[in-house]
Amino acid sequence: MRNLQTNDSQCDELWSFVGCNEKYRQVMHRSEELGDSYTFLGIDRDSKLILTYQIGKRDSGNTRIFCSKLRDAIAGNCQITTDGFAPYKQSMPVTLWDKEIKFA
Repeated sequence: MRNLQTNDSQCDELWSFVGCNEKYRQVMHRSEELGDSYTFLGIDRDSKLILTYQIGKRDSGNTRIFCSKLRDAIAGNCQITTDGFAPYKQSMPVTLWDKEIKFA
């Protein structure tokens, strides 16, 4: 999706795991490919349309990728609401610098 008009976007992460949860993966010294996995979601508040998503670890790298995808998905002015996850606070202002975005 590209250049969608939205007034309010909500961003959050959906937790799941691959093979086992992260705590068990670490205790059993399993591969990094296993363990916790998150689906980052950007959703239009009014229509509930999923604007974009990113699947991966809940880290700054995947957050930057998600924010870049969100930047391409929205057009014009928009308010973005998040849960305050620290990498959002770092990535969104840098990634969305040329958009007129309000962060909540």
